[in-house]
Amino acid sequence: MQSIFKRKRSKTTALVLGSGGARGWAHVGILKALAEVGIKPDICVGTSIGSIAAAIQGAGVLDKVLAFAERFDFLQATKIFVEPSFKKSGMIRGRRMIKLLEELVAARDISELSCRYAAVATNLDNGEETVFSGGSLMDAIRASVSIPGLFTPAEIGGAHYVDGGLVNPLPVSVARAMGADYVIAVNINNKRQSPRPVPISPIEKITAKIFNAATKPSKMTVFEVFAHSLRIAEDRMTADCIRLTPPDVLVEPAVGDIATLDFTRSREAIEAGYIAMKEKLIF
Repeated sequence: MQSIFKRKRSKTTALVLGSGGARGWAHVGILKALAEVGIKPDICVGTSIGSIAAAIQGAGVLDKVLAFAERFDFLQATKIFVEPSFKKSGMIRGRRMIKLLEELVAARDISELSCRYAAVATNLDNGEETVFSGGSLMDAIRASVSIPGLFTPAEIGGAHYVDGGLVNPLPVSVARAMGADYVIAVNINNKRQSPRPVPISPIEKITAKIFNAATKPSKMTVFEVFAHSLRIAEDRMTADCIRLTPPDVLVEPAVGDIATLDFTRSREAIEAGYIAMKEKLIF
């Protein structure tokens, strides 16, 4: 196999980072492995959690994010995601998450990033894919990560946007449309595990109690049902993305057993992403 590093020298290279919630910590490990060998993608495209990781790459704040991941715990996850909304369209307003991202990612406008950037979202009004490649970085991310039912839809320019994973969970097609000759894509929706008979993440336990959802050990909560349903859809759509628009390099970290909302497993997901990417860096 030809080295990614050598191939990159004569190609316009894109890094495509897929959706997958908390499994997206693996993207940070991907960025770490690429940084160690000096690979800087010309184009960074992400869907949902991948849009955040793509911004981290473009803003050059990987070290800051790695340090944050080391001290990230259940309490911090609770502060970010347990933010009840009084709107009926979602449980979380997302303000705390955006505030954190503003602290971690210095860039405010997409034009400030070192790579060409795009975030994929779903236009809730017409069901179409929307690609944010200019303007406010935080608006683009907020639109792309808005898991339906969990986050309130992002309202931008009079339109409503939800998670891009509904239409394009692994946006290799977007990278190709932006002129990428060589695409490294990271799929974090592979090897899905069977649902557990108990809530699949601490965050879901708390949100279930807030909204008076059943949390009996013998039954799945409404959050488990939704999370697993979304995961099944993303798995199948991701497979279609790979089949219809195959990347040049496909990286699949072993994070299939991490629940969509289990953000506390940052260290092991980062390590999984790092190992998976290193295996592709053959010289």
